[in-house]
Amino acid sequence: MTHGEKWTDQWERVGRWRERVRTSRDDFRNDGLGTEGYRDEVFALFQAVWHLKDWIPNDPNVPLTKSDVEEWLRDNAIALRIAHDVANGSKHMLLTGGGWAGGAKQTRNDVTVAIGRGVRHVFYIRDSKRDLEYEAVELADMCVREWTGFLEASGLAST
Repeated sequence: MTHGEKWTDQWERVGRWRERVRTSRDDFRNDGLGTEGYRDEVFALFQAVWHLKDWIPNDPNVPLTKSDVEEWLRDNAIALRIAHDVANGSKHMLLTGGGWAGGAKQTRNDVTVAIGRGVRHVFYIRDSKRDLEYEAVELADMCVREWTGFLEASGLAST
């Protein structure tokens, strides 16, 4: 953490990554990033979503411990457990111990190409534990709702 950063900086980063992935899904992009580049954005989104759990207790102005946050995650957060598996699997190449959601990972990508307009990518995440598939932005929205509930219950502003 650099001087002056707060947990809200990571929260805002989540929003920026979410909008980039949403743009890839909803609009045609013509920036030459390619499928792997867009996939990198999905991974960056879920890494940012998951690692908010570290930023909150590391902020000296927040009266919560790492244990407070992790206990809440274990007991309340289903979508964030899926984010855990995607974040750590994409960060470390191999997810050991089965993960929090049975090894959830990015599984497929639907691509639409419009000549002269660009490409649109829709990524999907499979929750292996529950045998469910989620579209990446919808899953990120679920994660944001879970974090918002936690932040509000903890007395932290979520905006």
